[in-house]
Amino acid sequence: MTETTQSLMFRLAVPSERQTLEDLKRRSSLTQEAHRAFLLAHPEAIDLKEDYITAQAAWVAMRGREIAGFIVLLDKSAGLYEIEDLFVEPEFMGAGIGRFLVTEAMQIAATAGAVSVEAVASAESRGFYLRCGFAELENMPVEFGTAIRMSKSC
Repeated sequence: MTETTQSLMFRLAVPSERQTLEDLKRRSSLTQEAHRAFLLAHPEAIDLKEDYITAQAAWVAMRGREIAGFIVLLDKSAGLYEIEDLFVEPEFMGAGIGRFLVTEAMQIAATAGAVSVEAVASAESRGFYLRCGFAELENMPVEFGTAIRMSKSC
């Protein structure tokens, strides 16, 4: 664990943070050149569903009083959870915060009885998920091109 991840706290997001999380998602998403034009043309793609927060599926990594990243973990069916969103503030990318969020989400899913956690990864995030122990399942179409469904056992 790096100094940055040692100082992180993991907690549920609260409804008043929705706009903050959407803004973080926008900043993080726009760092990926391949998707920038699509996202600028379709800003609604960055919306964060309020239901994710009220259903207690959105979790944040706090670095002091600052939200450094967030993850949305959905219970899809018996034994299967899915990472719907995973975003880190651009200034903290590469500091282990994404891995911290995945590790914490995996623990939540395992405690809830999940067998596995899936994620739909862009080509740019594929390597990150592989480093976190996910395996590729299949390519799939998404609104901005093609992505890779990946899975990790709990």
